[in-house]
Amino acid sequence: MTSIRLALLFIALSSSSQDPDRQLRDWSASGRTNAVRKLLAESETVDVGTRDGMGWTPLMYAAESGHAEIVALLIEAGANVYSENNDGATALHLAAEKGRTKVARILLKAGADFDARDGEDRTPLYRAFDKRHGEIIELLQQAALKEADRKASVETGRVRQDTHPPKLIESSPAEYTNIGLNRGIEGTVVLMILVRRDGSVGPVSVSEGLEETLDESARRTVRKWKFEPATRAGSPVEVIMEVKMDFKLPTEP
Repeated sequence: MTSIRLALLFIALSSSSQDPDRQLRDWSASGRTNAVRKLLAESETVDVGTRDGMGWTPLMYAAESGHAEIVALLIEAGANVYSENNDGATALHLAAEKGRTKVARILLKAGADFDARDGEDRTPLYRAFDKRHGEIIELLQQAALKEADRKASVETGRVRQDTHPPKLIESSPAEYTNIGLNRGIEGTVVLMILVRRDGSVGPVSVSEGLEETLDESARRTVRKWKFEPATRAGSPVEVIMEVKMDFKLPTEP
């Protein structure tokens, strides 16, 4: 009995002396809002920007998990919205990939960089589009438009609305697949693609397909296309656009 009590006492002491930085990361990830609020208010040693071995901060954990109230608390306490983890991702990247619209809105209001690039050169918009999070996509595009207008207004004294879509400069037709030919399938595959600021193609999704192998042929082909990037107020911007890939059966000789 005595040994059990000693063990329980050791556990209690270990828990009470737990590193407050680790507590902040853990509670931010698990959504313990009141515990986070209390820790930030009462601890004199907790670091709101503390990082674990992967470079993740409490803000990143809260953003990825969708704990909007904790995100707001951390930002109010001085959390850096520009911080990057070991993969180069910010809290906004993580929120965008998980579809955390409310969190993304809070981060953007706090000044988060919607155009930040992670270690694989992906923006939050790239990640959101790759996972098909429509609300996040719209939110990030609106943020980009507002920033472009703000910069134009500073430079010219008025808001410019001139937007130029991407121009295709290098393309090739999609190859017919054996299945498509043998089944006599023809028609159009409609794709949604992300054209990046350098004119390359990012994520591709099929919005209207024909047949699985033909859809994949269309996806594979459009990823190799090159564009003159879209611009707004004179600056290159990422945009999402629709592409139609036609499959027409060869005529008999």
